Amino acid sequence: MGRIRGVQGDDPGRGDLGGPSGVDVGRGEQADPAAAVLVRSAGGRVATGFLGTPLVLPALAAAGYFDEAYLMLFRREVPSWLYQVDQGATTIWERWDAIRPDGSIHPGTMTSPVEVPGANSDGHMLSFNHYAYGAVIDWVYRYVAGIAPDRRQPGYRRVVFAPKPAKGVDWARASVDTPYGNAAIAWQLDGDGKLSVDIELPSGTSGEFIVPATAESRIHVDGDPGTASVSLAPGHHSVTITHARVLAAAHDAEAAGSEAGASSAVLW
Repeated sequence: MGRIRGVQGDDPGRGDLGGPSGVDVGRGEQADPAAAVLVRSAGGRVATGFLGTPLVLPALAAAGYFDEAYLMLFRREVPSWLYQVDQGATTIWERWDAIRPDGSIHPGTMTSPVEVPGANSDGHMLSFNHYAYGAVIDWVYRYVAGIAPDRRQPGYRRVVFAPKPAKGVDWARASVDTPYGNAAIAWQLDGDGKLSVDIELPSGTSGEFIVPATAESRIHVDGDPGTASVSLAPGHHSVTITHARVLAAAHDAEAAGSEAGASSAVLW
């Protein structure tokens, strides 16, 4: 599907999916099951604006709807993040369709709601460097690559590594320059379902690796048998998992796209 380096609507202020669901990711609330139904029925179409978009994928993940989250992430038709990548974007746009499918530039016109007193129907909205929709990359770090701070020991004092491999993306790598040094993860999924993971933890930190395992998995950490949750000391660690748990929706979305190509997520 091409490399994800970070990629942005019809209405920048709405939050059709994130807002009405009552989602407050900061307090650990989860998406209503209806949100997952909406995502599936819309084929992963992004229907949120500047306020709702940062909340949608984290809310779906918190409720365990990873297939639906991946379906949104890997959608290629406008509106979507990968539509912009396919159009050659190297920055994030203010409009999902700032460059139209035929290659023409959107005129940027917008119509304000008629019920708003003094609304200007001649407003203009067109920027090719407008990061709001790029908040999705936080989710890519945390769940595709699988690197995030532990809320119980914030600031990367303790690092949680929890990748969620999916069909359609067979490797990822990411690093974070923490106050203690570089924390990094790189993983590769082979054709037999074996997941190989390399982790770096800086001095002064600790970590936990949450294994994407199935009932048939065999886990090894630095050559020794491991369990579904592994505590990590500073330094380099190698983890292998056979018959790893692999999500499906990314492959489904990629198959609907214009091009299959190499699958990867590169975040450093």
